Amino acid sequence: FLREPWSPLTCFARHFWHGTPFGAAYYRPVVVQLRALNGRILGWDPAGFHLVNALRHAANAALLVVLARRLGATETRAVVAGLLFALHPVAAWPVGSIVARVDLLPALFVLLAWIQWRAAGAAGEESRGRPIHATGVGFFFLLALLCKESASAFLVVPLLALRRPLNERGWRPDRSTWVAL
Repeated sequence: FLREPWSPLTCFARHFWHGTPFGAAYYRPVVVQLRALNGRILGWDPAGFHLVNALRHAANAALLVVLARRLGATETRAVVAGLLFALHPVAAWPVGSIVARVDLLPALFVLLAWIQWRAAGAAGEESRGRPIHATGVGFFFLLALLCKESASAFLVVPLLALRRPLNERGWRPDRSTWVAL
């Protein structure tokens, strides 16, 4: 159904494997929508899909560098983290496989949500910036969830954010604290 004129819109009413003999257990409409748009814009042969996967992976690596900088890493360490992410062999499957873009898209949106999360924290007491950043976090997180359910792991980020302020006040958690968390 991806080649149908309205497939970018009807993908929200269909499961991931619609039109194939596979099961209907996955609901990933954003992945299906972007696949339909990819085919419409760059054609249906594999080259266009592989190109978009490679560009999306490069964007994820660049976003990781931005996030690392916002989390306080030096420029060198942030770039090394981005390069390690970009060149690590585990990325070969999502980048090289057309079907595996279900891993590239949620990563993109989770990284964008996390960057928005950090921007909300950096806004400090300025209430003007907070609603915009909070909306961005929610928007990108929703897109990530509509790509793959494992994006729900992003919900751990607020817990990680609690760790830094407590340690800055000199509090050191013992083993029982981590077990309780």
